Amino acid sequence: LDNINAGVLRRYQNYNGPEGNSKTSQQSRDELGIENSASTSLPDGEDINRDNNMTQSDEYFQYKISMRPGDLEVGQNFVTDKVVSQVKLANGQTQNATWYQIRIPLAQYQQKVGGIQDFKSIRFIRMFMTNFADTAVLRFAKIQLVRGEWRQYNAKNQAINVIADPSLLPAPPDGSTIEVATVNIEENGKRSPIPYVIPPGIERERDFSNYRGDTRQNEQSLAVIIKDLKDGYGRAAFKTAINDFRSYKRLEMYIHLETVGEVTIADSHLSAFLRIGTDNQDNYYEYNQPLKVTQPGTSDPYAIWPDQNKMDIQLELFQKAKTARNNARTTGGLPWPINVPFTYSDGRNTIIVKGQPDMSKVRVYMLGLKNPLRNLASPAGDDGLPKSAQVWFNELRLTEFDERGGWAATARMNAKLADFADLNISGSKSTIGFGSLEKKVSERNRTDNEFFDVSSSIELGKFLPQKTGIKIPMYISYSKQILTPQFDPRTPDIELKNALNASNRAQKDSILNFAQDYTTRSSINFTNVRKERAADDTKTHLWDIENFNVTYAQTKFAHRDFINETSIQHTYKASLGYNYAGSPKSYQPFDKIIKSNTLRLLKDFNFTLMPKSINFRVDVDRFYAENTLRNNDPNNYIPINTTFNKNFLVSRIYGIAWDLTNSLSLDFDATNYSIIDEPEGRINGLKRDTLWQNLKTLGRTTDYSHNLNIRYTLPINKIPGLDWVTVAATYGTNFNWQTEPLSTLRDPNINLGNTIQNSRTIQVNPTLNFISLYNKFGFIKRSANSTDTVRKFSDALIGLLTSIRNVNVAFTQTKGTFIPGYLPKTRYFGIDNTGAPGLGFVFGSQDDIRERALINGWLTTDELQTQLYINTLREDFQLTSTLEPLKDFKVTLSATKNRTLNYSTNFRYDNSIKNFRDLSPTTTGDYSVSIITLGTAFKDKNGSKVSSLFNQFMANRQVVSNRLGNENPNSNGTTGGYADGYDKNSQDVIISSFIAAYTGKNAGTARLSSLPKIPLPNWRIAYGGLSKIPFVANRFSELSLRHGYRSTYSVNGFNSLLKYQENNGYVSARDVTQNFLPLYQFAQVSISEQFAPLIGIDTRLKNNLTANFEINKTRIMALSLSNAQLAQLSENNLVFGLGYRTTKFRFPFGWFSQLKMDNNMDFKLDVAVRDNKTVIYRADIAEAEVSSGAKNITLRPSVDYVLNQRFNIKLFYDSNITKPYTSQSFNTSFSSFGFSLRVTLN
Repeated sequence: LDNINAGVLRRYQNYNGPEGNSKTSQQSRDELGIENSASTSLPDGEDINRDNNMTQSDEYFQYKISMRPGDLEVGQNFVTDKVVSQVKLANGQTQNATWYQIRIPLAQYQQKVGGIQDFKSIRFIRMFMTNFADTAVLRFAKIQLVRGEWRQYNAKNQAINVIADPSLLPAPPDGSTIEVATVNIEENGKRSPIPYVIPPGIERERDFSNYRGDTRQNEQSLAVIIKDLKDGYGRAAFKTAINDFRSYKRLEMYIHLETVGEVTIADSHLSAFLRIGTDNQDNYYEYNQPLKVTQPGTSDPYAIWPDQNKMDIQLELFQKAKTARNNARTTGGLPWPINVPFTYSDGRNTIIVKGQPDMSKVRVYMLGLKNPLRNLASPAGDDGLPKSAQVWFNELRLTEFDERGGWAATARMNAKLADFADLNISGSKSTIGFGSLEKKVSERNRTDNEFFDVSSSIELGKFLPQKTGIKIPMYISYSKQILTPQFDPRTPDIELKNALNASNRAQKDSILNFAQDYTTRSSINFTNVRKERAADDTKTHLWDIENFNVTYAQTKFAHRDFINETSIQHTYKASLGYNYAGSPKSYQPFDKIIKSNTLRLLKDFNFTLMPKSINFRVDVDRFYAENTLRNNDPNNYIPINTTFNKNFLVSRIYGIAWDLTNSLSLDFDATNYSIIDEPEGRINGLKRDTLWQNLKTLGRTTDYSHNLNIRYTLPINKIPGLDWVTVAATYGTNFNWQTEPLSTLRDPNINLGNTIQNSRTIQVNPTLNFISLYNKFGFIKRSANSTDTVRKFSDALIGLLTSIRNVNVAFTQTKGTFIPGYLPKTRYFGIDNTGAPGLGFVFGSQDDIRERALINGWLTTDELQTQLYINTLREDFQLTSTLEPLKDFKVTLSATKNRTLNYSTNFRYDNSIKNFRDLSPTTTGDYSVSIITLGTAFKDKNGSKVSSLFNQFMANRQVVSNRLGNENPNSNGTTGGYADGYDKNSQDVIISSFIAAYTGKNAGTARLSSLPKIPLPNWRIAYGGLSKIPFVANRFSELSLRHGYRSTYSVNGFNSLLKYQENNGYVSARDVTQNFLPLYQFAQVSISEQFAPLIGIDTRLKNNLTANFEINKTRIMALSLSNAQLAQLSENNLVFGLGYRTTKFRFPFGWFSQLKMDNNMDFKLDVAVRDNKTVIYRADIAEAEVSSGAKNITLRPSVDYVLNQRFNIKLFYDSNITKPYTSQSFNTSFSSFGFSLRVTLN
């Protein structure tokens, strides 16, 4: 084609569409001899729209356009405009080229094929030509979908939606047609017979998306073409929106009118109308304005957009029209019906009001033409004939803000009345139109706000003699808030002041009652009323009045507004408290009898007869609320019932603390919550008696709980020779009883029962202080204080033998039980009158009481009870020890082990067997233990794709499999080198092989356990003795070395298997692959190892220069048991920090170089290099895959300078460079620098 200089038409002559135009490079070379002939980068073939869906049904709308020259006329065949231009041809001649604007309404399709219903899912557009007798070339300048906010109103011309003069209603359809389109300057600027021009005073906006900014946006108008509009009828277009007109004063619009067809139209024979409201037919304002007709052939903007046609509406007229309608009367003297259109005159224009339109919530706009009904009394001005015309609407806009301002004021007074009271009075007021500077006009106040508040704190005890010690603090307050809206809530676009002006006094009060938002609050509190103990009264007794305190509080809230006729809330709170805190005497009966420390265990025996503290409190809380909604619907005569919200609660709290001996203490506290059941509705008459009866019994218990903690320090340290040993033990219990829901409690056919649960915590903390033990040996004590250089060797040897300084052990075990469907109530300490559930359970016993509960009928037999019976167990073990084999050389060892087990079962009654049974018992849990994986920490290169450890892990599987098979008599022989029931994918085989490989142990001798039982120690090492070497001490004030190692084996979320079975003590159940089932199924196990740091150095030089250096290494191996896939995160960190501080810094240059300011200057430099990589190793696959990771370097120098006490300046630079190992992210480099100035204001 290039060789023959083919033109555009020739090149596209054989273009086949999507197929055959995306050839590969090889296809292009074979067929065309060129490298690339593809027309698109998309693959060649089906699914051109790339939606991965093959559509086989023919369902579409079809539109037909006749391309015959005689049919291409404006006004028919969808042709809306044409432009004829002179085109210079290649031979130098000129020729007319005609471009047609074709606009096809989507609803005017020729036919509908298939079952397509609407335009919600259009995925294809296809164009084809038919019945051409000769070659034709069609050129398309632009094909596009035109978005239209404006739609035809009553497009099907239905009688129910006809727009007609009220005297004609109900009116039949008039047979007119309507078309909604757009006209614009770019496409219709040469339109005939009247071109489109921009209205006078309007400028086209610049299109700044063009880099030069010299192009203009296309300016356009809404065009409505109406044909055969009968006398008295109207047609229109509409759109929906949400707007608030109340902040504006005017509504403006340009209108153009021209004749369609041969029949001419005289001025004022057609009227434009604008309808706004909440809907199209029943609630709207309508503005009608006669129009002047533009004659054909003119291009004058003032003739096309005459001033007489400019619609300029003062929005206040709509309010006046509605007010006039509301005050109007029919000929019979009745109020004007709101569903009948009411006409209000504005000179030659008219306003129509119907229903209750609201300019604060304009939802619908309608623009159209009316052919006014001929007035038979004076018919000269109207011919009464049908009209056809085209009208343009442009620049519909709101103008002139309502800029009425407002004011606001606040006043406050605080007064102190001698030493017995404080008085606070405050008030504020803000009027309509007030707003802060940054608020828009529409965001300013639309209410008059009035607020008043007075409060006082009074100590009434000041009015009693001081020696009584009585304190009666009282707080009282009252506040009132009134919000008066700008607009009447019944008609939100009519100002309230206008509604009040048109009413008498009684009506004004009624209007304000529902229009205002009126709120009052009042409260009175007596808090902690008490008698204080006299200064000379040092003794405390259980019966002292000073132990008691009383509180009473009451608040009232009342509110009304347009929605709520009345809304009241009352809260009452009363409290009686008792607190005894004494210093009971401790008795030691053998203290004076036994003098020898050998019998110290007996000598120090002691006891206390009185508790250390006793407290109880009774709280009564009542909440009462009534709410009555207004009936704002004039057509609704059904009264709205008052709703009530009530809550009456009683809580009782008890507590006692008793040091039975100096080493044995007891704490007990209990809380009982109950509810006073109230009759429904307002409380009066017999209902009040019922309420008092329920209150006397302190209500119905809904929740009871107590806690008991016993702490005991074992007297081992009182045994001779064991004073270096301390053992502390704690026994803690918790019990809780909760009632069933009220909805089921009141249903006689449902008996779900209550719930009880308990927990028991046992904690043991032995501590071994070896320093106290060593001091018992005289030669060790003398060695610690010796300065004789001759004894240095022996001292060093003794120091090595006595390097263990202390050992601390912490063991905590927590067990708990949850039992649903429990029928008995609670009386004392959670026990009912029959002794259920027993003292053992309420004080922490973990014995299974279900069998006993069944015998005594404590559990419900309702099959609707589906809550689970649950047992929980958590064990935490931690051992720490400090060693100091050399002076200033400290080693801290730590070992940890954590285990969690949760057993749950659906223990419920089965009506088919008339008994209880366990359904789906399941055990879940977590496990972690400290281990040592140091032997393999440096075996593989960081993030290596070929891992010798992983290969060893794979090789260990066969060894472990045979060991497991030999231990289990239910395993029969081997297959492929693996024992029966333990192939290479068996969970037991994989986990044991994994642990052996990464702990560096021999798989043939290592312990075969998925949960290692013995925790191994991790460590932290610190050495600070280098700074005492003379050469180092002369240069460094501090030089220390650090090292830390931590490794943990974790199992996150394991669960038991229902099919697990044992035979002769060994597992016998198998899975679908014939592997033996494990006791617990694991999803993932992991090993986390950290050198934090591998080596760390902290230094401080004599010149205040500080530096620190760290190398950290992290390795995390997460093994997935579902596919034997290992994800290993390896990370190496290098951190370097440098700091320097001087207190006599001076600027070396510039204006400040002469200033002698001894201010602080801090310099910091932080450098970090981080290399992390995550590698995925898969079983039986030679090479691994890098899934994520990156190298990262950060550099952060900064200088911080203190100018003075108020000003501090900081210069900083931050650089961050990241180079990823995968293509999931790009190489990135970020740098930032700058300064900050901090000002401190005191």
